[in-house]
Order: sequence, then structure tokens, then C-alpha cells
Amino acid sequence: MNIRKIICCAFCVFFVFVIIGGCVVLFRPVAVINGTVINEYQYIKEANKYKEYIISEEIDKIILKQFVENLGISVSDEDLQRETQGLLSERSINDKDMAEEIARQGILLQKGIEYFAETLNPDADEIKAYYEENKARYGEEPDYESIKADFKMEKGEQMYESSFEEFKKKADIKFYR
Repeated sequence: MNIRKIICCAFCVFFVFVIIGGCVVLFRPVAVINGTVINEYQYIKEANKYKEYIISEEIDKIILKQFVENLGISVSDEDLQRETQGLLSERSINDKDMAEEIARQGILLQKGIEYFAETLNPDADEIKAYYEENKARYGEEPDYESIKADFKMEKGEQMYESSFEEFKKKADIKFYR
């Protein structure tokens, strides 16, 4: 009987220390700005606000990768390196990994649009209607081939976006929290 009381008391003391220790950790400072403290609890609370956005971005990256793989689209090392270097020099991005990810996404988007644009074979009436809607872009002497290319790219982008959204809707996404 005495041993049970000792074990029970020891467990209660241990439990109290765990609770107090957890509270101490939550209120431990992570930064102090001109005397104002940001504690662990505030930091965790703010960080959790961005969790949904980060998860959504990661899901979109994976779905995009799967989508373009289904289309047979990939990014060559040479294209990726060239675009990454361009981003690093043009946009003053210092993080190579970030520049590489932005370059990869841009290349995949461009190739996806081109994939759908190449499937189009617009007739002269479609090109003429497109030109009439976009006259201001082309000036006095419009070039038929550039108008046709623009038409195909614009329609290709629309097809790409709708196909991607359809693919995304069909994705089997499970959340574990």
C-alpha cells in the first residue's frame, strides 16, 4: 500500500514538472526587439498561420510535376541551369535553390502551354477574329504568322490551365494532422 502511494506521488510530481516545463518552454523568448519579447508561443501561433499556404504550395508543385509527366514533358539540365543563372543575375535572387525552383516551374509552364498550342490548327477565320479583338497589339502592318502564333499560345494557355485544374480535381489528396 505504501509503495502505491509513493508511485502515485512520484507520478503526480513528474506530471506537474512536465506541465510546468512545457509552459516554461512556450513562454521562453525567441527574440527581443527594443525590450519587447516574442515568445515561443507567439512564434508557433504565427507560424501555424502559414502552414496551410505552405502545404497548398507543396501540393501544387507535386500535382504540377505529375501533370507534366503525364504529358511527357520534362526539364533538361541545360534549360534549368540557363534559366537559373538568368534568375540569379537578373532578379537579384541570392538563393540558388529558390531560383532553381522558380526556373523549373517557369519552364514547365512554358512547355505545358506549348504542348497544347502545338495541337491547335486555327483556320483563317479564327485568326482574323483574334486579330480584330487584339488590333492594338499589332500596329499598321500585322504579320499573319505572329498573330497565328499568339493565338495558338493564348488558346494553348487556356487549354493548359483547364487541363491542369481538371487533373488537380482528380488528385487523391489525403491530409494527416
